[in-house]
Amino acid sequence: MKKSFTTILFDLDGTLIDTSVGIKECIKKTLAELQLPQLSSKEMDSFIGPPLQTSFETCCNIREEQARHAVDIFRSHYAQHEIFNASVYDQITELLELLKRQGYILGVATNKKDDFAFSIIQHFDLLWYFDCVCGSNAEQKSKSHIITQCCNVLKQNTNDVLYIGDTYADANAAIAAGVSFVGVSWGFGISADNNTTIDFNIINRPLELNNLL
Repeated sequence: MKKSFTTILFDLDGTLIDTSVGIKECIKKTLAELQLPQLSSKEMDSFIGPPLQTSFETCCNIREEQARHAVDIFRSHYAQHEIFNASVYDQITELLELLKRQGYILGVATNKKDDFAFSIIQHFDLLWYFDCVCGSNAEQKSKSHIITQCCNVLKQNTNDVLYIGDTYADANAAIAAGVSFVGVSWGFGISADNNTTIDFNIINRPLELNNLL
């Protein structure tokens, strides 16, 4: 990848921060409260990234109304007990420091509820690196919509934007939004699934991104 970018946007869960422990605890509590069968660890991994309601509908085989109720229960547990049960991936802080020094505009575009995303980034002392944090809200926006929103807030042309994510859903969202994409192998999707025709670079450690820019 030898293209000049002004702006780099990041996914949150599975890309900047490993939030899997807290998310899985909330899934377990939600299913127990709804008296639904518990899921395997691999099935719970699939919740990390996509919209929660979609994941509950698909993985738990429940209808839209019950899935919406499940999301409310999940978010209640998450806000009260598990939101900071997470950790920043190795080299992420060093990467953000480097990109900031090099003059890139940085942002976060995530399916996580926007106030949760802001609180987590702030808690782990990463907020000052980012010029924009865009997440989901009651409108249930798609990831591509969120990426576009981030570009608009930053007043950046999509041709000048690179999105970093850990799943093929992130890659598809980037394509739909008209931005370039780099995948990371340390998250919850790309390293586990090779059945794709999407062509993009994959990095195995955060600081490898600098070699592509």
